Amino acid sequence: FLDTCSRGEYDRETVDLDVQHMSYFAPFGRNYNMFSDSIHLNIYGSIEDKPMWVESEEANAPYSFRREIPVRRPLLAHEVCHYTSLRDPYGLDEKFARTGSPKPWWVDELKAMIDAKGHTKNYEQLRRASAHFQYIWIKQCLESVRRSPILQGFHMLQLADTEKYENANGLLDCFDDPKDIAPERILPINGPTVLVADLPRRSFHAGERITIPIHISHFPVSDFSRGDLAFRLTAAGGKTILAEDSLGAMDLDRHGNYPLARLEITLPALEKAQSVSLTLSLTGQTPEERVENAWDLWVFPNQPDRIPEMAVTTSLRDIQLQRRYPHLTCRTDLKQPERLLIADRFAPEILDHLAAGNDVLMLYRIEENRSRKAKRESFYLPSTWERFKAIIWDRGHNGGGFLRPHPITEDFPNDDFIDWQFHALIEDSDKVDLDDFPIPLEPIIEGVDKAVRDRYDVNRIGFPEFQYAYTLRKFAYLFELRVGPGRLLVAPMNFTGIEKDEPAVCWMFETLVRHMLSDRFAPAASMEIEALHDYLRAKGEAPRIKERMMTQYWQLDDAPLETKEYWAESEAWIREDPRGETHSHWGATPWLEPGA
Repeated sequence: FLDTCSRGEYDRETVDLDVQHMSYFAPFGRNYNMFSDSIHLNIYGSIEDKPMWVESEEANAPYSFRREIPVRRPLLAHEVCHYTSLRDPYGLDEKFARTGSPKPWWVDELKAMIDAKGHTKNYEQLRRASAHFQYIWIKQCLESVRRSPILQGFHMLQLADTEKYENANGLLDCFDDPKDIAPERILPINGPTVLVADLPRRSFHAGERITIPIHISHFPVSDFSRGDLAFRLTAAGGKTILAEDSLGAMDLDRHGNYPLARLEITLPALEKAQSVSLTLSLTGQTPEERVENAWDLWVFPNQPDRIPEMAVTTSLRDIQLQRRYPHLTCRTDLKQPERLLIADRFAPEILDHLAAGNDVLMLYRIEENRSRKAKRESFYLPSTWERFKAIIWDRGHNGGGFLRPHPITEDFPNDDFIDWQFHALIEDSDKVDLDDFPIPLEPIIEGVDKAVRDRYDVNRIGFPEFQYAYTLRKFAYLFELRVGPGRLLVAPMNFTGIEKDEPAVCWMFETLVRHMLSDRFAPAASMEIEALHDYLRAKGEAPRIKERMMTQYWQLDDAPLETKEYWAESEAWIREDPRGETHSHWGATPWLEPGA
């Protein structure tokens, strides 16, 4: 039996059961098929010294030539479903008191941090949002494993939380009680027989025709050899049936993971953006021989003319709005701007525009979040490079998010929490950190940060267990405020999908513009021009709060496994002060000490 981290040669003959290191990628987007790809098995090479791959970065024809690895024995995925959600320290406090068990040190420290970071009022909402995000990723992960042609099982990390430290990856708490994800939500995706819809996209244009391969993962404990396969597409929470049909009896004599059917369907020509639900069911001869699984899809009308013909001023580096909106007159002269200015970074001209009583749509997107070598922003809004993938163990900072009631969120389909309809908007975006913003703000869409530290900070750099500067930050994907006589809407999501007609991206952009043109654009929060100028300028001159070593790797998302070179470069960058000094606590805020 090969060790659990798969750190061995692929062609060892002494192994009966193998483990594939599935990496810290997440099975969606460009890594959607990661559990169906044996390429990770070549990371550690061959016991016979066979070349695993050759590559060249020559300008005329760069290439990477890799060996496909044969899977000759049962193969398990390594440590899947290691997605973190926020703990419930208040409920756990009561449990420890009721049972008489010694209370772990971190319970009171976590409550102190929640209070110090200003999350007490909204913590339950943050916690529920993180549990929802954890679940959609567990579902996606297990379904990806169950449709894999090369896997026969997986390691799960972890079934239950531990009281030894504050991390919370489990489905059960440290008393072995179920947390937010009920067993009934896990059984359809991990029972003996599982149906999986192959859905690399979840957002579509209304009227779009799509093809959905349907897979079965079939390891029955009874004689489940025939079943009636059916589908149903519904809207309005299942109240409206849009389409349904059955293929009748299917032969299920074959066990394992394999394709079962293919559904081609034209999505309804809806007038309003909304979610629909696809349900697949397989019914055998007995009540026990029935399985069902369901997926939410989001359908957006393809209506570029939702934005009226008008003139705007743009200062955008990565987006050409006229590719989708040729009826927009996009001017670039910041000295004589139109009333609505659409920009991707702050500059004196932006503040002047607000000071003149105009409107700014800030699609914040800066290169310094993506590159250590990029020029620093002079007018800097604290932010971090975001990925649409859950926090993996203690790597990353995306714990999902929630949407507050607002005209914008009324027009963008949601069930209060961030779900797959946000994938293209959040992947490779710039999430804003409002921890020390000059005025109190309640984001329209608020992101959830992790409460735990990267353990390398404790073990390698000597940070305390709780790090207020790098955890439970008040993240924002969307917020608005009045600045002097002007109005500002900040949307640090990824709008490059406009040029690709990404349905959710286009609908969100159109919703933002329509909101700013309406009478409902009335920000409740306000600050003076000088206050915003001084804040952005001071942040531009100040040291940055750098993401920690493990989270940097989570952000890069460019390799399945860390290298010694990565760890060395990452640690050197963290310890390097722009002024030429070196501090292990570089970039920390006054919140650094636990309980402060």
